[in-house]
Amino acid sequence: MQRKNRYYKRSRITEAKFRAIVRCFALDLTA
Repeated sequence: MQRKNRYYKRSRITEAKFRAIVRCFALDLTA
């Protein structure tokens, strides 16, 4: 269970980074 929690935490960070990248890409596409 601890291993799964660790993976979940890591996935969350990756999701945040991915969201930021998508946001920047969208802004670049609009501009």
